[in-house]
Amino acid sequence: MKRILLSVFGFLALAIATLTPAFAQSKGTVYYLVPTLLDEFQTGSVTALELFLKQVGYDFK
Repeated sequence: MKRILLSVFGFLALAIATLTPAFAQSKGTVYYLVPTLLDEFQTGSVTALELFLKQVGYDFK
C-alpha cells in the first residue's frame, strides 16, 4: 500500500512538473544586439538563438 501511495504521489509530481511550463505565459523579451551579420556563423547563431528562445517562452528582438 505504501509503495502504491508513493508511486501515485511520484506520478502526480512528475505530471505537475511536466505540465507547468506549458501553462506559462511569455517570460519577457530578449534584445540581442548583433554587431554585424557579415558571415554565416553570426547569421546562423542568431537564427538558432531566436528559435530556442521562442520555444522556451521568450520574445526575441
